[in-house]
Amino acid sequence: MVLAALGTGVTGVQLGDRVAINPDLWCGCCPNCAAGRDSLCDSWRLLGESVRGTYAQYLVLPERNLLPLPHAVSFETAAAASLVYLTAWHSLITRGRLQPGESVVVVGTGGGVNSACIQIARFAGAKVYVVSADVRKLERAEALGAHILIDRSKEDWSHAIFKLTQRRGRGS
Repeated sequence: MVLAALGTGVTGVQLGDRVAINPDLWCGCCPNCAAGRDSLCDSWRLLGESVRGTYAQYLVLPERNLLPLPHAVSFETAAAASLVYLTAWHSLITRGRLQPGESVVVVGTGGGVNSACIQIARFAGAKVYVVSADVRKLERAEALGAHILIDRSKEDWSHAIFKLTQRRGRGS
């Protein structure tokens, strides 16, 4: 979307800026919001699901829901990626506090959130293991940045992870 108007006190964006939206709506005031756990907000809602408004010519949102969109990224790509990448980021980085050098196992691939997890974990400097029974999906996971591919139709993936991670992959 392109910003057509700005409310009072908005400083992080300018009129005409291209932005994507974070569809999570939270109050910013409850104990969960105060602790940085906005996805657990007492009044959390999802724009376009529990709150109507994304199929509109104009939309009013808090500044915190606007994500700068580089010119190289199309509006279509941003719209398709917003929810899955925000979900994956929240899981891996915000909640999981993923650090460089750690390992991530993505069980199943081909879906939006799993594909985003592969890319985000790789970006964060983690070693990425992907488990699937579909060879084409494993090839796609490798193209997205997975380091280790495990075909669960050919081996017990939990045992494989256990061996590959020097016994850290089970119950740790």
